[in-house]
Amino acid sequence: GLRIITYTPNSRHGSPIADHPPPIPRDKNAYQEYEFDKLPPEYWKKYQYAHKFVTLVRSR
Repeated sequence: GLRIITYTPNSRHGSPIADHPPPIPRDKNAYQEYEFDKLPPEYWKKYQYAHKFVTLVRSR
């Protein structure tokens, strides 16, 4: 199934814009991993916005 990983890159200082996402931290305590159907409500709305954005970009 789909898995979604949430984390803050570079210890809350963000990361530079690149052609690829920043690497997932090696420390398992530095990120959260969810199955798509078990995504917590606080992330669901953000996921929907990201989905709309990706759909819009792909359509152009």
